[in-house]
Amino acid sequence: MQLGEVIGRVSSTQKMETLRGLTMVIIHQVSPEGNRQGGTLVAVDPIGVGEGQRVIYMTGGAATRALESYKRMGAAVDAAIVGIVDSVSLRK
Repeated sequence: MQLGEVIGRVSSTQKMETLRGLTMVIIHQVSPEGNRQGGTLVAVDPIGVGEGQRVIYMTGGAATRALESYKRMGAAVDAAIVGIVDSVSLRK
C-alpha cells in the first residue's frame, strides 16, 4: 500500500465492461509527511474520493484483487484506491 493525493479525474466514454460505473482519478504519490514524491498515475476509485484528498492505494496484482471485493472480477487495473487517509502519525 502507498500514500497518494488525488489531483484530478479522468473521463472515459469507452471502457471495458468490468470498469463501467467506476470512477478513475489521477493521483500523485506522497510521503507520510504529505510531500509529493515520485510520479502520477491513474487509479480506479471504487469508494468515491474527492480531489485534494490523501488516499491509500494499491498497485499491480494487489489492485486487481482489491477490486474483487467490489464484485469487479476480472477488472484489469494497475492501481486502485482502497482507503481515504484521515491522519498520519509518525514516531521520530
